[in-house]
Amino acid sequence: MSDTSNRTLLAVEPEPNGKLMQQALSNSGMDLVLAWDAYDLNELLNTKTFSVAVISSEVLDGSWTSVAHTVRNTPQADDAKILLVMEQGDGGNLDEADKSLVDVVMPSPFSIGSFVEVMSQFQAAKSEKEWLKLNKNQQKLLRVTKSLFGKHFSAEGSNEVLSKDVMRESGQAIAAATQSGEIWDILETLKNHDSYTFVHALKVSSFMTLFGVMLGLKDDDLQLLSQAGLFHDVGKRETPVDVLNFPGKLDAEAWKVMQEHPGISEQILADSFDVPKEIVQVAGRHHEKMDGSGYPRGLKGSEIDDLSAICAIADVYSGLTDKRSYKPPFTVEKTLEIMGSMSGGHLEPHFLDRFLKMIMDRERSGQKTV
Repeated sequence: MSDTSNRTLLAVEPEPNGKLMQQALSNSGMDLVLAWDAYDLNELLNTKTFSVAVISSEVLDGSWTSVAHTVRNTPQADDAKILLVMEQGDGGNLDEADKSLVDVVMPSPFSIGSFVEVMSQFQAAKSEKEWLKLNKNQQKLLRVTKSLFGKHFSAEGSNEVLSKDVMRESGQAIAAATQSGEIWDILETLKNHDSYTFVHALKVSSFMTLFGVMLGLKDDDLQLLSQAGLFHDVGKRETPVDVLNFPGKLDAEAWKVMQEHPGISEQILADSFDVPKEIVQVAGRHHEKMDGSGYPRGLKGSEIDDLSAICAIADVYSGLTDKRSYKPPFTVEKTLEIMGSMSGGHLEPHFLDRFLKMIMDRERSGQKTV
């Protein structure tokens, strides 16, 4: 079974959402295949393997349940996730038998952002099966941080006050995995994970902590780095999903909304119980630039503290090597080239030189750097 077949989406009578789905799936690595009637459906199910099926509630004059049963009972699609698009209403009137046939119900019309979010959840659940190949400490780190994100980094958790104990536990786990070298296997496993916010935060935290190890920092200082990286984007839980998941360049209005997240992150952490001021500062300053062209305050040079300057470097490295709905990841070589051009203007040159050396040394050793 090829990787492509494992990331193929079957849409059954998708209009008027076909073009929207195609746009949402661009650069996601998923192929979109359409079925317009029962003949198309049977032909495709007998010749292709699907990871996701999107079914309209109005397919075959409303007999969508028969389509869902067909998908579930076809070997090439029995493990597929099913998204039911309710063309009328929100799906609240489905009985338990109907609900058991599908994984998610989404009202129509839906937005690109909400569709990308559901696809990410589907693919993330599949990739998390790979976590079982890691050792117990690595699995625990991923479970702890994933649980943290489910509680504090989603819109549903926007009223939750961050716990100092939870922050410390996650920071200790990442610092310990970094010091032992186990973090590299975790980062490699995350390559196939589709939850961008989760992956990005864990990567930024890991690279900040790895940098701290290289600088010779110990224990409490490493935990401070790991926590600062993990929570630097917590304010994105209040960013509209259509801005956060938009598969392309944001327009001026949406970009203005996106630029609000550092201030929101800073406020969330400041309002939480006994969060170190250094972590609060990183949340508010990680998009500031050395030349003063960053946001939200336009700080420059020495006005930017060292921890925030380090986070900015890890944030850029992660962003360039991250897989997004609208772009594939850059190679390490291309990433280092781009970051080198940012020295002094965007990124603090002294820290950047040492960070790039850390990555290049690992690359030369033949080990993976993600």
